[in-house]
Amino acid sequence: MTLILILYPRLLFQFQGGWSVSYLSLCAIRTVHIYYFLILLLVTILGGRAKTNNDFIQP
Repeated sequence: MTLILILYPRLLFQFQGGWSVSYLSLCAIRTVHIYYFLILLLVTILGGRAKTNNDFIQP
């Protein structure tokens, strides 16, 4: 699930990069940055819980 959250903004960047409309891409990049920051915050919180619980970490 974390891989999907990490790869999703990259897919959005590639999708917007294919378009020639610069204004739409700028708006999308701004919104993606905000969502990416929130996703990183969520992943760090979940990662901290995973380290304490040892649920998601497997040798």
